[in-house]
Amino acid sequence: MAHKESSYNRRGLFAGRQLFGARFAKRTFTTKSSTLQPSPLSSTYAAMEDLKAIPLRKINSAEVSEAVRVCEDAFEDDPLQHYFRYTPDADDDQRWRKNWHKLMGGYTKTFTDVGLGWTTDDFGAVLFYSPVKPPDVDRKSILGGSSEEQQKRVNEWTKTSERVADETLGESRKDMAYIALLATKPIQQGRGYASALVKMAVDEADAQGRITWLLSSNIANTGFYNSHGFIAKAKITLGEDNPTWNRPPVEICLKSWCN
Repeated sequence: MAHKESSYNRRGLFAGRQLFGARFAKRTFTTKSSTLQPSPLSSTYAAMEDLKAIPLRKINSAEVSEAVRVCEDAFEDDPLQHYFRYTPDADDDQRWRKNWHKLMGGYTKTFTDVGLGWTTDDFGAVLFYSPVKPPDVDRKSILGGSSEEQQKRVNEWTKTSERVADETLGESRKDMAYIALLATKPIQQGRGYASALVKMAVDEADAQGRITWLLSSNIANTGFYNSHGFIAKAKITLGEDNPTWNRPPVEICLKSWCN
């Protein structure tokens, strides 16, 4: 989902994949400069030294609730979340909010339990990232209390995103690194937290010979990801042929890093 920071509306990324072991304890993340291969599109790497000064660490199991709050705040105005949320048969928005909270909780706990969650030292932003196939999140059971149309749209997204990812990335997908979620606290935007987390993920994947990919659910993220060397590979459009959706179609972009 969307991640708002600086001039872009980039409050979070939701793409709804063992990180790297004990050597990544709480510390400032650094990378050998020889592994950095800036994209011609990248302007963010000019501030590389500033980003390396931002301490990053793993999220522990006692911090799941805090991570959920960051995600909920970041995704409040996200187009994909709105597509799930606003349906004609949803007569109780509080029910959706409770189910969305459970989904974010289940998603966060699933990744954190296997060491896939990262944050800044002051918990200003969170990222879930994996160089291998991610753990499965049981969306169906978590959203069991949602309306029929809400569940239908979530299932539509899950199936469509998997199909497009398989078609676009092919057999190489299993060897690629994946950024599954990125979110920044609204009150801490503009500090480079999202950039530091993305750079950490991309640099580590590059050092392992892997390409990083993601799904961005807000077109306002385009400039941010372009500045980090990501390019568009495919587009998913939701709502265009859904008569129950009376808002503009929701566009999700599959992006991969290009060195």
